[in-house]
Amino acid sequence: MRLSRSATALVVLTSLVASLTGCFGYNRSAKRWAYESSIHGQLLAGVVLVAAGLTGLVINATRDTVKTSR
Repeated sequence: MRLSRSATALVVLTSLVASLTGCFGYNRSAKRWAYESSIHGQLLAGVVLVAAGLTGLVINATRDTVKTSR
């Protein structure tokens, strides 16, 4: 399965944005952030569901029209 140019661009853009967050160095503030995060499971689940829904909408809107024989 080949990806179209727009899908490839989306994958590259997502990868770049994810890599911009970087890594935490080993210091006190980084350790505090890692262990006392204000992001809870319900918020994370909601964000994942919204992202999946938006991804599905974009993929469905940009796919080719399928012609049936009926």
